[in-house]
Amino acid sequence: MAKLERNKDPFKEALMPPVFRVQLVREKSGQRTALGGPESAAQILGQYLQHADREHFVSLMLDVKNQVIGIHTVSVGSLFAAIVSPREVFKAAILANAAAMGEGALGGGFVCASAAALPSIAANKVARLT
Repeated sequence: MAKLERNKDPFKEALMPPVFRVQLVREKSGQRTALGGPESAAQILGQYLQHADREHFVSLMLDVKNQVIGIHTVSVGSLFAAIVSPREVFKAAILANAAAMGEGALGGGFVCASAAALPSIAANKVARLT
């Protein structure tokens, strides 16, 4: 062990950048559901966020057949706002090898205290930008 310690080159170690590993973890498995349009996306998001008490920005990741391969909560905000960055929106989709995040697949502002899930004005603006 002591020999290995002496053979370390501090110059080479100083040049070595930090090494990172990014990993996507599936928390729960389920069936892939085909997304027929914005209405079916709203139904899935409504069910996913039925007990939410704050604004959530959620993305649905889709395969090439428009089947939902995953749901990712990008941001949980306050009662009226959730901070969202495009980098965070697309990170999980890239890691999951998603083919698309189609129209109606980005949901924000869904506060589901009642049975109706309604997107906020800010969430609609972000969805149009991404």
